Amino acid sequence: MDLESSLKSVFDGTRVVRRPVTGFVTGYHELPYRLVGPVDGASVHISGTIMVSQRLVLTMRQIAEQFGQVFDGDDGFMDQELVGRSFQFAVARDSSKSIRHDHLKIDHRPEPFEALLEGVEDELARAEDTRTGLISCPQPRFYPVSVDRFIREILDREFGK
Repeated sequence: MDLESSLKSVFDGTRVVRRPVTGFVTGYHELPYRLVGPVDGASVHISGTIMVSQRLVLTMRQIAEQFGQVFDGDDGFMDQELVGRSFQFAVARDSSKSIRHDHLKIDHRPEPFEALLEGVEDELARAEDTRTGLISCPQPRFYPVSVDRFIREILDREFGK
């Protein structure tokens, strides 16, 4: 299997088990997540934080005619402004090692994947944690793809897509 199809299978196989109850807020904020995946009969548990920027707004006045040249559709219609956000999260080059950082922790655990996933879900419920997302990742080696899937699902919910 080539890299592209591997990444697509990780994206498609990612399951967001628990979504944060609160949505995006105005200004900068943090979006914590927990990710669990299988590794050789054991599991990996990744805790991280996504840093979300305040809304970025580009108006036609700021980008003038260049915007029209690049994005003008067949019907000649363009939005008056574009709104976006920046999402940043720490990534480890080698997820096979245990890592500790302010915004990323990777722990290898001896328990089976399903047991760990259920345990983390129970832990979040007992703590009444409504801010932290829980992600099931089929191949933790490619966990940034699963984090991307998590962000996209939240964006779809927030913006009604």
